[in-house]
Amino acid sequence: MKTRTNILAGILITISAAVLYFAHSSTTQQEMMAIQVFAGDDTDLCPGVTLHLPDLDAYISGEVTNGYWFSSGDGRFLPGYTTSARFSTGVSYVPGVADNTAGGFTLTLVSDDPDLDPVTGTNGPKVQVSDQVRISFPPPPVLVCNNNLQVSLNFDCTILLDASALVANPKCRTTTTVSKCMTKTTKSYRVPCSQRNI
Repeated sequence: MKTRTNILAGILITISAAVLYFAHSSTTQQEMMAIQVFAGDDTDLCPGVTLHLPDLDAYISGEVTNGYWFSSGDGRFLPGYTTSARFSTGVSYVPGVADNTAGGFTLTLVSDDPDLDPVTGTNGPKVQVSDQVRISFPPPPVLVCNNNLQVSLNFDCTILLDASALVANPKCRTTTTVSKCMTKTTKSYRVPCSQRNI
């Protein structure tokens, strides 16, 4: 069986038994090594809750696999309580006062420069790639009474009324403590028997 090989426009074509095999050209290899950066989907976070960066499912892939996190706000990255964090080592982001006042913040994930020489500082034509994710603080949930009202009498003839409400915030996202995304209010009232109006 004869095999014929031709090079056409930088692509190696091998014809054998009426089957075409395309070898990757240098352009295809560069495209395969293109840097992909994904900072995560925009999401809501309960006010006062630390954002765990792995929950964003962010990634950097291709020619480089590391980079830096930056914030538009005044919060700090852990560990180290810094204004930026390495993608590979950043664990969480603690929102600051301005973040809470603004109702959220934007995180930017920037890849390392693929052709920056760390020794000489010379840089090639390749560029860094970045992506952003918006983290918003939803308004507090509206409390709704669940119609559970407990009435009991004690020794001194007082009525103890306990009214409580527990409402989940469906937009809240946290993997550490579910209770931080719940709001519970309990109020007790003691009314002397002589003043009750039943």
